[in-house]
Amino acid sequence: MKLNPINYQNYALSTNFGNISKVANGTIEEIRDNIPKLKFDKNPYAMGYEALTKARNEYIDNLYSFFFDEKGKLIPELERYLDNTIFDIEVPLYKGHSVVHSTIKDYIRDSISNPRVFSDVIYHGTPSPSAIDNILQNGFNPRFINSTRLGPGFYFSQYGEAANYGTVLKALGEGILADAKARFYENVTSYPITRKIGDYIGLTSEVCDDITTEIEFPKKLINEYSRNFIIENLGIDALSGYGGATPRDFCLVILNPKSIKNIEKL
Repeated sequence: MKLNPINYQNYALSTNFGNISKVANGTIEEIRDNIPKLKFDKNPYAMGYEALTKARNEYIDNLYSFFFDEKGKLIPELERYLDNTIFDIEVPLYKGHSVVHSTIKDYIRDSISNPRVFSDVIYHGTPSPSAIDNILQNGFNPRFINSTRLGPGFYFSQYGEAANYGTVLKALGEGILADAKARFYENVTSYPITRKIGDYIGLTSEVCDDITTEIEFPKKLINEYSRNFIIENLGIDALSGYGGATPRDFCLVILNPKSIKNIEKL
């Protein structure tokens, strides 16, 4: 099976935008001055779902080339910003919420525990036949990570309820597994944090007409930063925990695609 790299740079560089000749190596200030604009002649939501999705995906791929270096790593200035910035991380409680003042990586480190070796059969459900074929041919693609309650990875089950999500893939997961606090990762991808990062990189409403893109691209930067931190710095390949409100929501999240072996369609 072909394995995709952990980072997104492969997908950014494989797309031809015409106006991007090389990966940007400038400072954040230079990038802010040259960041591409996403402007529509009319309300983007009047374009139709397919046209809007295509425009978003192409624009986000374009942005990747500005914020990743030739090796697929976040540019150093942005990585230092994420390493050192104290964010106000809101943590929901049974009644109300509390605020944790922390860097993203320190909050993640405090939210996962009990690392151990694992090797288990796991199941992944998807409603899209084309997604099944693509996964079987190319492996799991980080670009399509959307659900991130327990971390920016690929969501599996060790039980039969994966069938609730459509066609089921069976695989072997192996590596280092750790426990995650329930839905902890939602707290580091909340709107106040993505907005703060968007302002830092220059992705504002003056540049982008689409509020969804303004939120989603900073979230993808957090995903990439966090996944690499968990895999490379903490040595953890997967997380397990409850992603919802019932025991049926227990899931296993593979952060490292290289930990997914022997994928087959059931």
